[in-house]
Amino acid sequence: MAIARKPQKTEVRSGVDVDALINKGGSVAQINQPASDGPSPAEKQVALRIPVNMLGSIESRLKKRTVRIPRHTWILEAIAEKLEREEQDQIT
Repeated sequence: MAIARKPQKTEVRSGVDVDALINKGGSVAQINQPASDGPSPAEKQVALRIPVNMLGSIESRLKKRTVRIPRHTWILEAIAEKLEREEQDQIT
């Protein structure tokens, strides 16, 4: 068996500044999320502006409830009640 010297490492630079590339960083890879994470096709997001005093009234009523519900749910219930009342007014 022949004995040979340990090969010498030769540094090959490709012209790319590795430190600059590392410091530059990048974005996180996007993962396809299931469709169930977002609003369903039957739902649509709406931005709602509410006057501060009205929002305060809503908050105080929510705090008085024995069973706490989210403000979003309370607003949806209020809209549903208003729609039902208007439908009743159109029938009569």
